Amino acid sequence: MDVLGTGGNDILAGGVGNDQLLGFQGNDIINGGAGNDVMAGGMGKDTLTGGSGLDDFIYYRVTDSYRTADASHSDLITDFESGDRLFILDLGFDRTGDGRNGTLKLDYNEDQDRTYLRSFEADADGRFFQIAMNGNHTSVPVIYDGLYLDEAPISIVGINPAEPAPM
Repeated sequence: MDVLGTGGNDILAGGVGNDQLLGFQGNDIINGGAGNDVMAGGMGKDTLTGGSGLDDFIYYRVTDSYRTADASHSDLITDFESGDRLFILDLGFDRTGDGRNGTLKLDYNEDQDRTYLRSFEADADGRFFQIAMNGNHTSVPVIYDGLYLDEAPISIVGINPAEPAPM
């Protein structure tokens, strides 16, 4: 099942099958439910819960999840589990490292019990890419590739996931 958000703050829920959920703009709450789900929060400070199954969390742009010197607009993945994957697609990052020179750093903050995947170099607009995950996940599989493996990416007819939905 394909579940689409809007330009507002949405609550999106998948079913028991393998769902594709796309939040677009707004601060969305996305829950994949049971099944092997694919989720892209889009722009906004989103909360993503994969649920049971092997889930993929996809990021197409720095504006999908970031922080600035003054504020956080980063997504929170509440239940990253063994077998889940992060896709960082065409953002200019090519590997996990120290968060500089085209890399993203996986950092665990024990006080917050959160793991961050982040850049320590800002884009031209002062945004630092960042995703937060509840728990200690310093060895998560991150795929840095312009392709969504050899599987079909989220492909909803007439919708470009790299462009925000009209309001």
